[in-house]
Amino acid sequence: MPYVVPGIVRYTINGRLGSRDVANVLDYRIDTTGGTSSRADSAFNMAGILINEWSAEVLINLSSAYSFTSVSWVDLDSASGSTGVRTTSGAISLPTAGSLTGDPLPGNVSQLVTKATASQRGRRSGRLFLAGLTEADTSGNNILAARLTVWETRWAAFLGDTNQETPSIGTYQSFLAVSHVLTRDVNGDPLTGESTDVDSLAPAALLATQRRRLRG
Repeated sequence: MPYVVPGIVRYTINGRLGSRDVANVLDYRIDTTGGTSSRADSAFNMAGILINEWSAEVLINLSSAYSFTSVSWVDLDSASGSTGVRTTSGAISLPTAGSLTGDPLPGNVSQLVTKATASQRGRRSGRLFLAGLTEADTSGNNILAARLTVWETRWAAFLGDTNQETPSIGTYQSFLAVSHVLTRDVNGDPLTGESTDVDSLAPAALLATQRRRLRG
């Protein structure tokens, strides 16, 4: 049975760093209540917003060795939710490379960004591992303080611009969220879940990998 999380559309920011495929998963709670757009159309439109904002706030601070290739999605709201992929939005056509010159960090070294949520017992905040930083932005195992400040500003703008509490187009609302598994099948695969909205995106100074034992 497909994994179902009410209201959630799961987006994947697809890219490449050198010869490696890289992906960042972002869950958005999409609410079409009282709107004029279907869930499928809203999911499609939200993918365009993510192309615009990932390009404006994230890609601009990544190495030119990183290439942003597409945004894909699956609507987890029901077992028959829509799926799709977008490579264009407005004036932006993918793939598009990062803006910074200089040597990139190795593909297994990332910036750790915490998707902070309101504290709830048994509910953990989410994490995002962003590859493609340049060596010039780091010292030792840390992001330089000045660059970390830039990233804090960029992530705040990304969250604010992709969350649509009062969207100008008036068709749907969107909120970055973290999904939590509630039930699993006999094989341990997730069946049902629920979500918690993200309050902030907080980049860590210490560089990380997806395997905690390799941090530092």
